[in-house]
Amino acid sequence: MGSLAMDERYILINEQAIQQGKPVAVQIREDELFTWQNVQAILSPQPFEGGVALEVLDLHGATKDRWFIRVLEEMDEEVNVEKGDYF
Repeated sequence: MGSLAMDERYILINEQAIQQGKPVAVQIREDELFTWQNVQAILSPQPFEGGVALEVLDLHGATKDRWFIRVLEEMDEEVNVEKGDYF
């Protein structure tokens, strides 16, 4: 898997679950293929075991910050990642 990116809105939508270390539904971009994928993942602003670097993009698509992610599962495109689902 190449480098990963995610829009910052998913941090805002899932803020409470992220702080509690719960898995959340987000959409990430895999830069080698430039494709977006819905995933269930753990996110953190700090490095953690099993986590890989994740570029957080601002509303204009520019890199704003670096977080860390561990993808637990790829999910169907029909999953509504905008409503802040967590598991």
